[in-house]
Amino acid sequence: LENKIEKVPSIARDALYITLVTSSLLCVLVVVLARPIALYCNAESLTMPFRVLGFLIIFRALSQVFAGIMGGFKMYKEQGINNIVSGLVFVIICVPFTYWGNLIGALIALSIYQILLSILNGRTVQKSIAGLNAASDNSSTMGLLVKFSIPVAGQEFTYFLVSWLSPILITRYASLGELGIYNACAQWFAICLYIPGLLRNVSLSYLSTANGKPTDQMTLVKRILVINLVSCTTVFFIVLLFSNTLAATSTQDL
Repeated sequence: LENKIEKVPSIARDALYITLVTSSLLCVLVVVLARPIALYCNAESLTMPFRVLGFLIIFRALSQVFAGIMGGFKMYKEQGINNIVSGLVFVIICVPFTYWGNLIGALIALSIYQILLSILNGRTVQKSIAGLNAASDNSSTMGLLVKFSIPVAGQEFTYFLVSWLSPILITRYASLGELGIYNACAQWFAICLYIPGLLRNVSLSYLSTANGKPTDQMTLVKRILVINLVSCTTVFFIVLLFSNTLAATSTQDL
């Protein structure tokens, strides 16, 4: 950004276009295959929830691409404010929507949260690049973005397949009880990686700023590794020490 600030509007526009196209294709795929997936899980009633999740993909993708652009501008404070506002709205509407609408109500509440987060992040990005439009370079960066994004896209697509297929396979070949245990383990896994996940976009932004300065990059990498190691190890030992209590509580809830 420091070397080619005039390219920012073009990069943001092309990134948004790629996100809209790919997320829309995934949405159509999920909506079309919703009924076969539900039948495969021996739960035809899940057809509509799967379709709602399909549309949710678009807004989730938009909020994430806007968050990535904000990370490039190091607008972590604004990003945090947007997350807090949308999160508070979700907390307020989640319980009543779930009470009155059951699973569909919960998904609608989640959709409202993602839509609101997309709008807030989008407005923040629009304000950020508004002053750059006058001197912007409008040449397309589509090919460069696609080439640069392939490794990350492959990683995210693999995670997407695993995170979606695992619950479906467990529901199909095991039971909802095993699915509950799997989800509980997934929550603890997410807790272990919470801080590294927060630092991911921050780290990429600062590493790009230190481009061309190998010493600064190496220092930053070492600090990131230390923080990740300490945060993951701390949570791991907490879970290890209280594993019996956690297992007993989970068994009692089931």
